[in-house]
Amino acid sequence: MTSLSKILLGGRLEPGVVADAERASFVKVDDPWHQYTAFFLRLVAATVVATAGIAADSATAVIGAMLLAPLMSPMLGAALATALGRPAKTLQTLALTLVGMAAVIAVSACVTAIVPVAIDLSTNAQILARISPRLVDLIIALAAGFMAAFASIRRDIPGTAPGIALSASIVPPLCVTGGAL
Repeated sequence: MTSLSKILLGGRLEPGVVADAERASFVKVDDPWHQYTAFFLRLVAATVVATAGIAADSATAVIGAMLLAPLMSPMLGAALATALGRPAKTLQTLALTLVGMAAVIAVSACVTAIVPVAIDLSTNAQILARISPRLVDLIIALAAGFMAAFASIRRDIPGTAPGIALSASIVPPLCVTGGAL
């Protein structure tokens, strides 16, 4: 183990930590009905909340949607499967990510069609923040993604730590895409 690995992992990587991370990130699916229904129900709920929050120009509602959104789990799974040298699992988790993204766009398009609020695309701060990304947004996304991955393999980091990755959540931008359709 290299010095960097020892620093990042806090020593030896425990098999239990890897097993928990695999299940949480869809690298290991041992109960498909339970894991996938929980994923998609949370994703639909997050999409409805995010789309309504964007329509109402409510940062609080959008942040609440990010708390619900599970889309980061299969993204982390793709990184984990790649790191573990499992190309088939990498493709499986990437496919789940793409299906989830398509579901968000479809659900947000449906919600936008039935929400009785006219959304002004040129003045809505929630929309403008997502269609005009800056370099600082990329830096935030990279740092948050690193912290989420780091927290998923370390038992000494509180389970809430990956929540900082919410700042890089992909659900609100996908809702803006669906809403614009």
